[in-house]
Order: sequence, then structure tokens, then C-alpha cells
Amino acid sequence: MGETSCLFCSGTGKDVCSACEGKGKIGGFLGIGAKTCPNCEGSGEAVCEHCLGTGKERTREH
Repeated sequence: MGETSCLFCSGTGKDVCSACEGKGKIGGFLGIGAKTCPNCEGSGEAVCEHCLGTGKERTREH
């Protein structure tokens, strides 16, 4: 088996946080009262679920 860059995160190992949609904050109205996203701690990023943050995917060699 070999490895290639993850197609879902382009090899970064990161993905957009699904809880805040990459904004880093949740709730509020027009930004007023919004709180830091507990899922990504305000970064707007999450670990890629497809490569588990490695940025690599295993490939089968023929």
C-alpha cells in the first residue's frame, strides 16, 4: 500500500468546522452575542474526518 495526499483536505489534515461553518463563533444575531465555538475553540477548523488529520490517504497498489 502507498500513500497520497487526502483528496478531501488537499493534504492539510484540516477541514472546515461543521459546527460553526468555519466562522469560529456560534449563536448570536448578526455577530452580537456570538460565542466561541466549543468544537474548534474559535479556529474555524477541524481535523479532517477522512484522513484523521494526517493529510494522507492509503492507496492500494495493483
